[in-house]
Amino acid sequence: MKRQLPTFVRRDAFTGPMAEPRGVRRLGRRLRRRLATRVPLLGRFLPPPPDFVHGSREHYFHFLVGYLLPLVHAQGRLRLDRFLVLDCGPLMNPLLQETLERLQYDFRIVKAAEIERPVAVEAWDYGWPSDSDAAVRAAVERIRDAWRGHTCARADCPRAANLLIQRSAPHRFYLDGSSEISGYGTSRRGITNMEEISGFLARHGVEHAVYEPGVHGLGCQIEAFAAARRMLGFRGAEWSNLIWSDPRARVRMLDNMPPATVIGGMMTRLGIRHEFAIVDSAHSPEDPDEALRFFTEP
Repeated sequence: MKRQLPTFVRRDAFTGPMAEPRGVRRLGRRLRRRLATRVPLLGRFLPPPPDFVHGSREHYFHFLVGYLLPLVHAQGRLRLDRFLVLDCGPLMNPLLQETLERLQYDFRIVKAAEIERPVAVEAWDYGWPSDSDAAVRAAVERIRDAWRGHTCARADCPRAANLLIQRSAPHRFYLDGSSEISGYGTSRRGITNMEEISGFLARHGVEHAVYEPGVHGLGCQIEAFAAARRMLGFRGAEWSNLIWSDPRARVRMLDNMPPATVIGGMMTRLGIRHEFAIVDSAHSPEDPDEALRFFTEP
């Protein structure tokens, strides 16, 4: 009989009952069959258990803070010889693959339907208790060390104390119905006058760089956010990179859908000073004077 391998899973609304241990899964299937018999089609659309989290691992924030980091923490505790990890989509899989290879793990990426023995990771994307601070820091340092010395495939990799964070155009995976949640990057939100803001700051003598995290390797993103002290941009998944930042960093974030409780909570846990600029539209301009004030005030 084939030995079943542990699979690191998120207990989320997308993995659903497959993230549960086998016995619990069997019970769930029985209940679904019973309901489906009594109420046709209902069993197919039952929601996941109420303690399951949301947020798809195919999106960078939930992938990085809600799957990769806690996975590395769990493996450090369990020290499994071999294990399986979940498919995270065409943009996240390369980051997952290279990170785990750099950590010299013996693993294989599988679809959710191929889960063998589920091992649930902690949902750090939705926060962590204060007694887990050391575990989070340790996982951050393990990944930072694994990517040390990485050479990004891009030539334009600025390292600056002041960063304007540019969102990326979405991969077709997030637009053609293939992803668990549609939309990504600029298809969701973005600053419409980034070039104007950059020029305005330059004319006022503010040294800075425009950085688009989504087109750079993970090692590059780690270095860029670690070097930055002030960052301005629209609310989005790329802010999960604050996990690499110095606690002295400051953030100004435009937000059209307040309150940003998840990312705001993470910044509070990390001790990063931040401010939100509430705007009316998902694609809005930044006020040049406010940007200048943010980058120049003591």
